Amino acid sequence: MMNRFEHSPCGYMQLSLDGEILNLNETMAKWLKMDKQQLLHQSIEKVLSKVSMMMFYSYFYPKISIQGHVEEMLLTLKTAEGTSDSYVLNAKKFEEEAPIIVCVFMRINRRVDYEKELRNVQYALQDALKQNQIAVEALEKINQQIEEQKAKLEQMNLELSQISHVDALTGAYNRRYLNERMEEIMQEKVLLSVIMVDIDHFKKVNDTYGHLTGDVVLTKLSKCLSNTLGDKGIVTRYGGEEFALLLPLIDTNEALEIAQFLNREVGNQEFEVVDHITISLGVSTRTEEDTITTLFKRADDALYYAKNNGRNQAVHANQL
Repeated sequence: MMNRFEHSPCGYMQLSLDGEILNLNETMAKWLKMDKQQLLHQSIEKVLSKVSMMMFYSYFYPKISIQGHVEEMLLTLKTAEGTSDSYVLNAKKFEEEAPIIVCVFMRINRRVDYEKELRNVQYALQDALKQNQIAVEALEKINQQIEEQKAKLEQMNLELSQISHVDALTGAYNRRYLNERMEEIMQEKVLLSVIMVDIDHFKKVNDTYGHLTGDVVLTKLSKCLSNTLGDKGIVTRYGGEEFALLLPLIDTNEALEIAQFLNREVGNQEFEVVDHITISLGVSTRTEEDTITTLFKRADDALYYAKNNGRNQAVHANQL
């Protein structure tokens, strides 16, 4: 698990609120052409370009302090060799013993290069049209190059979009994807059930075994939910130890049966270090009067009823 984290295809960095680098993975250090030890406990300013440093103070820090997260921020980081690379940054603040900022970086040099190539080809075409001296064969060749570059750029944008919709830790869809998908489903006015999942006594897992073990538990739970649910629904990480499951075309009775089955399957799973965990689940099924807010509110009420009445069970909002 640690090896996959260290060499994952995205850079990871953990900052204090004043910008001190508390942790990073090998991918991030490799991109910056430095050893991890050279960066630990240094200020993030060490690798920020001048423009990016201005962005950090004028945009990043205020937004992360007020809203607790920053999405798809473009910035430039310097390497130890004096070169610089372009990145997309997603970050979230976590309130733990000491508040920390978790940052995930995606290097987009190839995308920037493709955009430059595309602009250069387009400029060449514009000049050719103005001069009216380019042969038909040359025009067709340039048009072909444009289409090829557009296809590459679209593919890069698609990959970036997919990355921005996935939770970096668990591999489940993230809150942003959940919000977008809910908007689509609610507009379609189809039958929909929602299951809110919360790990029982998860704080005790972190306090007893540490946050790395907690991360392992979250990751395995996400895979267990996905494998058990199959093509009947969508697994998203709602936040912390909570997951939200979307079940299109699933009615009240079947949704509760699925939640109860998930509860049993997770309880039978063996987790590293902690052995077994239990989960509580709250279920709601869409009515004609429901909005996104009310649908999730009813599922959340059912979840808290389950947790306050013994935990390790599934409760439908209609049972309250």
